[in-house]
Amino acid sequence: MRKVGIVLLVLLLVLLVAAVLVYRNGVHPQLVLWIVKSTWDRTQDLEARFEGDTEVLGLKVSGAGRLRFKKPGLYDLDLNDVRIIAGPKCLWAIVPSLQTGVRVTAEGMTPAQLMSEVVSGWQERDPARWVDEAVAAPAEVKLWAPQVVEGQRCWLLEWPSRTGERIGGRLYVGQVSRAPVQFCQMDSGGQITHTYKVTNFRRNTGLKPEDFEYKPMAGYSVLDYHYDPKDPVGLQHLIESGGKQLGGLRDQLKQALPPEAADWLRSKGL
Repeated sequence: MRKVGIVLLVLLLVLLVAAVLVYRNGVHPQLVLWIVKSTWDRTQDLEARFEGDTEVLGLKVSGAGRLRFKKPGLYDLDLNDVRIIAGPKCLWAIVPSLQTGVRVTAEGMTPAQLMSEVVSGWQERDPARWVDEAVAAPAEVKLWAPQVVEGQRCWLLEWPSRTGERIGGRLYVGQVSRAPVQFCQMDSGGQITHTYKVTNFRRNTGLKPEDFEYKPMAGYSVLDYHYDPKDPVGLQHLIESGGKQLGGLRDQLKQALPPEAADWLRSKGL
């Protein structure tokens, strides 16, 4: 019994030392990365509240809304003012205030790939990329002391940017949920340029591919665009022409609205 007690005591001491190493600043973030990645690998789908800013076809939108995701690349980001859906067949950008939906297709590109091209900065907002970037270079990742963010005790991982290769960032991961809670994007000088929050995180809720199908509501107009990835200027033309058409619809709507409604649209960046 005495030997068993000694063995248990040694194991306890080892666990305590490991815990100290995990929570010391800048020491052994690989364990946290392993926990995060293993949890992410087991996640088939997720629903969460997303808060941040984005740009779709020339329209800048800031706000909060619902994010849904299903592997291998189906997204539904509803920010109320703009909804973006990378479904099984095409990419949709829906602007409810303009009662307009923009449908984008491309040969040889998935809707998720189109989403990263058409939606400005989407890859910086993609939780999967946050994890992949950190796992790709664990030696460059620092683990700082835990912090409480959005009511959750979080691990704080930080990694530097590489010009032309990857963004730098601070990623807060809930110790209980094992989910990203907040991401602060940083430039090469270490200054925070954007902050994005992911809360009310739920995983493996049973989402199906058909949940990412979209049919425009009655009375909505649909603008169709086909993007040729072999055309080097096609994407820029797509974004500019889409932005002009949406801008024209916005101006027409503003003329027909009372001043207070037009001011509301302007406050939303529309």
